Amino acid sequence: MRFIHASDNNSLDKNDKMTKLRPLMNNLKQKFLDHTPIEQHLTYDESMIEYFGRHGCKQCIRNKPIRFGYKCWCLNNSSGYLTNLEVYQGSIPGTNTEDEQNFGKATAPMLSMIRELPETMRRQNLQFFFDNLFTGIPLLVHLKNMGYGGTGTLRQNRLPKECPIAKVDTMKKELGALMNSLVKVT
Repeated sequence: MRFIHASDNNSLDKNDKMTKLRPLMNNLKQKFLDHTPIEQHLTYDESMIEYFGRHGCKQCIRNKPIRFGYKCWCLNNSSGYLTNLEVYQGSIPGTNTEDEQNFGKATAPMLSMIRELPETMRRQNLQFFFDNLFTGIPLLVHLKNMGYGGTGTLRQNRLPKECPIAKVDTMKKELGALMNSLVKVT
Protein backbone atom coordinates (compact mmCIF):
# COMPACT_ATOMS: atom_id res chain seq x y z
CA MET A 1 0.00 0.00 0.00
CA ARG A 2 2.86 2.45 0.59
CA PHE A 3 3.81 2.41 -3.11
CA ILE A 4 0.44 3.40 -4.56
CA HIS A 5 0.64 6.52 -6.74
CA ALA A 6 -2.37 8.67 -7.59
CA SER A 7 -0.56 10.86 -10.15
CA ASP A 8 2.30 10.80 -12.63
CA ASN A 9 5.47 12.16 -11.02
CA ASN A 10 6.66 13.50 -14.40
CA SER A 11 3.79 16.00 -14.70
CA LEU A 12 3.37 17.53 -11.25
CA ASP A 13 1.99 21.04 -10.71
CA LYS A 14 4.55 22.81 -8.53
CA ASN A 15 1.98 25.41 -7.35
CA ASP A 16 -0.34 22.73 -5.93
CA LYS A 17 0.79 21.28 -2.59
CA MET A 18 -1.76 18.46 -3.01
CA THR A 19 -0.61 17.64 -6.56
CA LYS A 20 0.21 14.01 -5.81
CA LEU A 21 -3.29 13.43 -4.45
CA ARG A 22 -5.16 15.80 -6.80
CA PRO A 23 -6.34 13.11 -9.29
CA LEU A 24 -7.68 10.98 -6.42
CA MET A 25 -9.28 14.02 -4.74
CA ASN A 26 -10.88 15.17 -8.01
CA ASN A 27 -12.25 11.67 -8.58
CA LEU A 28 -13.70 11.58 -5.05
CA LYS A 29 -15.18 15.08 -5.42
CA GLN A 30 -16.85 14.06 -8.69
CA LYS A 31 -18.34 10.96 -7.03
CA PHE A 32 -19.61 13.09 -4.13
CA LEU A 33 -21.26 15.46 -6.61
CA ASP A 34 -22.69 12.63 -8.72
CA HIS A 35 -24.36 10.97 -5.73
CA THR A 36 -25.35 13.98 -3.66
CA PRO A 37 -29.04 14.05 -2.75
CA ILE A 38 -30.69 17.16 -4.19
CA GLU A 39 -31.55 19.36 -1.23
CA GLN A 40 -32.20 23.06 -0.82
CA HIS A 41 -30.26 23.63 2.40
CA LEU A 42 -26.47 23.46 2.38
CA THR A 43 -23.90 24.37 5.00
CA TYR A 44 -20.37 25.64 4.40
CA ASP A 45 -17.72 25.37 7.10
CA GLU A 46 -14.20 24.29 7.84
CA SER A 47 -13.31 20.81 9.01
CA MET A 48 -10.07 19.25 10.22
CA ILE A 49 -8.71 15.90 9.06
CA GLU A 50 -6.37 14.68 11.77
CA TYR A 51 -2.77 14.23 10.58
CA PHE A 52 0.46 14.25 12.58
CA GLY A 53 3.01 13.64 9.78
CA ARG A 54 4.92 16.22 7.81
CA HIS A 55 3.27 18.01 4.91
CA GLY A 56 3.12 21.57 3.60
CA CYS A 57 -0.67 21.76 4.05
CA LYS A 58 -0.72 20.65 7.68
CA GLN A 59 -2.29 23.23 9.99
CA CYS A 60 -2.24 23.77 13.74
CA ILE A 61 -5.39 25.41 15.04
CA ARG A 62 -5.43 25.92 18.79
CA ASN A 63 -8.55 25.41 20.90
CA LYS A 64 -10.03 22.91 18.43
CA PRO A 65 -10.84 19.26 19.15
CA ILE A 66 -8.50 18.23 16.30
CA ARG A 67 -5.55 20.61 16.49
CA PHE A 68 -3.19 19.16 13.87
CA GLY A 69 -4.09 18.12 10.37
CA TYR A 70 -5.50 19.22 7.05
CA LYS A 71 -8.04 22.03 7.12
CA CYS A 72 -10.76 21.50 4.53
CA TRP A 73 -13.54 23.77 3.32
CA CYS A 74 -16.65 21.58 3.20
CA LEU A 75 -20.06 21.98 1.58
CA ASN A 76 -22.57 19.63 3.24
CA ASN A 77 -26.29 19.07 2.92
CA SER A 78 -28.67 19.05 5.89
CA SER A 79 -28.19 15.29 6.35
CA GLY A 80 -24.45 15.77 6.80
CA TYR A 81 -23.55 14.36 3.36
CA LEU A 82 -20.29 15.84 2.09
CA THR A 83 -21.24 17.41 -1.22
CA ASN A 84 -17.90 19.02 -2.05
CA LEU A 85 -14.59 19.85 -0.36
CA GLU A 86 -11.31 21.63 -0.92
CA VAL A 87 -8.15 21.21 1.16
CA TYR A 88 -6.78 24.52 2.41
CA GLN A 89 -3.21 25.16 1.29
CA GLY A 90 -2.83 28.91 1.62
CA SER A 91 -3.73 29.64 -1.97
CA ILE A 92 -5.82 27.20 -3.95
CA PRO A 93 -4.69 26.67 -7.53
CA GLY A 94 -7.46 27.35 -10.03
CA THR A 95 -9.46 29.52 -7.63
CA ASN A 96 -11.00 32.65 -9.07
CA THR A 97 -8.76 35.50 -7.81
CA GLU A 98 -11.63 37.96 -8.24
CA ASP A 99 -13.67 35.94 -5.71
CA GLU A 100 -10.73 36.04 -3.28
CA GLN A 101 -10.45 39.81 -3.58
CA ASN A 102 -14.18 40.46 -3.26
CA PHE A 103 -15.13 37.90 -0.59
CA GLY A 104 -11.89 36.68 1.06
CA LYS A 105 -9.79 33.53 0.92
CA ALA A 106 -12.12 31.58 3.20
CA THR A 107 -15.24 32.27 1.14
CA ALA A 108 -13.84 31.99 -2.41
CA PRO A 109 -13.77 28.15 -2.28
CA MET A 110 -17.49 28.14 -1.45
CA LEU A 111 -18.30 30.05 -4.63
CA SER A 112 -16.16 27.60 -6.65
CA MET A 113 -18.00 24.70 -5.05
CA ILE A 114 -21.36 26.25 -5.91
CA ARG A 115 -20.28 26.47 -9.56
CA GLU A 116 -19.34 22.77 -9.47
CA LEU A 117 -22.77 21.66 -8.19
CA PRO A 118 -24.89 19.66 -10.65
CA GLU A 119 -27.11 21.80 -12.88
CA THR A 120 -30.29 20.29 -11.41
CA MET A 121 -29.18 21.36 -7.96
CA ARG A 122 -28.10 24.87 -9.00
CA ARG A 123 -31.58 25.48 -10.44
CA GLN A 124 -33.05 25.01 -6.95
CA ASN A 125 -33.65 27.94 -4.64
CA LEU A 126 -30.59 27.00 -2.57
CA GLN A 127 -30.13 28.30 0.97
CA PHE A 128 -26.60 28.42 2.41
CA PHE A 129 -25.75 28.51 6.11
CA PHE A 130 -22.32 29.52 7.40
CA ASP A 131 -20.68 30.98 10.50
CA ASN A 132 -19.25 34.43 11.12
CA LEU A 133 -15.89 33.61 9.49
CA PHE A 134 -17.57 33.68 6.08
CA THR A 135 -20.52 36.06 6.50
CA GLY A 136 -20.30 39.48 4.91
CA ILE A 137 -22.66 41.88 3.16
CA PRO A 138 -20.92 41.47 -0.25
CA LEU A 139 -21.31 37.67 -0.06
CA LEU A 140 -24.99 37.86 0.91
CA VAL A 141 -25.68 40.32 -1.93
CA HIS A 142 -23.78 38.10 -4.40
CA LEU A 143 -25.73 35.00 -3.33
CA LYS A 144 -29.01 36.92 -3.68
CA ASN A 145 -28.00 38.02 -7.19
CA MET A 146 -27.33 34.35 -8.03
CA GLY A 147 -30.86 33.51 -6.82
CA TYR A 148 -29.78 31.90 -3.56
CA GLY A 149 -30.23 32.72 0.11
CA GLY A 150 -27.61 32.96 2.82
CA THR A 151 -27.77 32.88 6.61
CA GLY A 152 -24.93 33.61 8.98
CA THR A 153 -23.81 35.68 11.93
CA LEU A 154 -22.39 39.01 10.86
CA ARG A 155 -19.38 40.42 12.69
CA GLN A 156 -19.65 44.07 13.66
CA ASN A 157 -16.35 44.94 11.96
CA ARG A 158 -17.74 43.68 8.63
CA LEU A 159 -20.67 46.08 8.61
CA PRO A 160 -20.37 49.08 6.30
CA LYS A 161 -20.29 52.42 8.11
CA GLU A 162 -23.57 53.50 6.50
CA CYS A 163 -25.38 50.33 7.65
CA PRO A 164 -28.43 51.21 9.79
CA ILE A 165 -27.92 48.29 12.20
CA ALA A 166 -27.17 49.44 15.76
CA LYS A 167 -23.73 48.75 17.24
CA VAL A 168 -23.36 45.86 19.69
CA ASP A 169 -22.55 48.18 22.62
CA THR A 170 -25.69 50.23 21.96
CA MET A 171 -27.83 47.09 21.75
CA LYS A 172 -26.36 45.77 25.01
CA LYS A 173 -27.18 49.03 26.80
CA GLU A 174 -30.73 48.99 25.45
CA LEU A 175 -31.16 45.34 26.44
CA GLY A 176 -29.80 46.10 29.94
CA ALA A 177 -32.23 49.01 30.32
CA LEU A 178 -35.11 46.80 29.12
CA MET A 179 -34.15 44.03 31.56
CA ASN A 180 -33.96 46.53 34.44
CA SER A 181 -37.40 47.90 33.62
CA LEU A 182 -38.82 44.38 33.47
CA VAL A 183 -37.31 43.53 36.87
CA LYS A 184 -38.85 46.68 38.42
CA VAL A 185 -42.29 45.77 37.01
CA THR A 186 -42.24 42.26 38.51
